[in-house]
Amino acid sequence: MVRINNAYDLNHWLLVLFFLAQLCIFVSSSDASEIQTLLKFKSFLSNDTALDNWNNSTNPCNGTTNIWSGLYCEKNGKVYGLKLQNMGLMGIIDIDTLSGLSALRSISIMNNNFEGPLPSVNKIGALIGVYLSNNQFTGEIPEIAFEGMNQLKNIYLDGNEFSGEIPSSLAALPKLTVLDLQGNQFSGEIPNFPQDPNGWKHFNVSNNQLEGPIPASLSNLDASAFVGMQETNTFNHFYVLFSIFVLDYVRYFLNNYAGNKGLCGKPLTPCKSSMKWINSF
Repeated sequence: MVRINNAYDLNHWLLVLFFLAQLCIFVSSSDASEIQTLLKFKSFLSNDTALDNWNNSTNPCNGTTNIWSGLYCEKNGKVYGLKLQNMGLMGIIDIDTLSGLSALRSISIMNNNFEGPLPSVNKIGALIGVYLSNNQFTGEIPEIAFEGMNQLKNIYLDGNEFSGEIPSSLAALPKLTVLDLQGNQFSGEIPNFPQDPNGWKHFNVSNNQLEGPIPASLSNLDASAFVGMQETNTFNHFYVLFSIFVLDYVRYFLNNYAGNKGLCGKPLTPCKSSMKWINSF
């Protein structure tokens, strides 16, 4: 009877060891897959000395700690985000390769020297943040460029040379709370953004070539609601400080639309009567 139990115990532990070995093989192959994906992505870049530690000798992540430069990592060691900022990088952002990173949720390549059209970021539909500021991207953005990106919250395209109209797929993003398009060559009217006006954390379309009325959904700041307090208010000191805060806020709000000669409507100057604008509503 004892021998039977011993045999059972032996088989039991052999089975456990077998599954542990399979688990180790799985983890190892998973890490190897991410390494090869990142190295392939790097192969499309140039002037990449900032990524010299991207090599086969180490894993990209150790838990949440990034071993390779410019990465955000999850607890399980998966790459959660790319933070390749201020590195002088050039070349091609190969989205097809990056789509092999199953946990990727954020791409930041701000302040580099990338050129060409907008990368096809909608091939990674689970992205939460796209940060492309201050590069040399050019051209019109396709209408469908952001279709299916229902988790996207933060988009920074400022400081490039994008042209044409703001794509409707951008305005339709349901969770969008941060959008910066300043310093490009966008033209035409600002599309209607149906998001909750109170949900915006940042919105800036200044210094483009936009025209026409600002959509009502983006013009709900009522300055009089903030500065309409009577000067006889007992708390004069509080009133002064509060007024300064409000004026700074209003100035900031106005600046988010500045530099577009054809743009009009609240909070800017009223639009002149025109059948063109009337027919647009």
